[in-house]
Amino acid sequence: MANNYYWCIALTGGASGALDAIDGASLGDKDAATNIPAVGQVDFYTLDADSGLAEDPPNVIKPDVNAGDKRWIRRSQGIPQGTNTGDIIRYNAVTGNWESCAEPFEFDHIIFTPTDIPPIAVQGGMYFNLSQNAVYVGVT
Repeated sequence: MANNYYWCIALTGGASGALDAIDGASLGDKDAATNIPAVGQVDFYTLDADSGLAEDPPNVIKPDVNAGDKRWIRRSQGIPQGTNTGDIIRYNAVTGNWESCAEPFEFDHIIFTPTDIPPIAVQGGMYFNLSQNAVYVGVT
């Protein structure tokens, strides 16, 4: 059976749009869901068909109908909202969480610094010119 993907705007409550409102009879092991309850909040869930854990929102969600041992298990603690224009959102494989970062990133002689304007006159600064379909590197 193919895995299904669901979107929801609430975890519990049983109303349309809630994760627990999805009928357990239609759910299969490893189905996935994304919960977006508000701007800047995103959580990811995977269905464990034989979990049987007690419901513990937001970490464990039990379907309201035909649940059996099926449980939605939270797999991330969400994507954080950036604090300024140019923040970079990245997944940290060590902690298993999403992070918002405004610090410069360095990759073998290339430094990416979040900014509102292209730093053309800054040595090492790069930007993409959409109208010319070209990448420019600033030098001083």
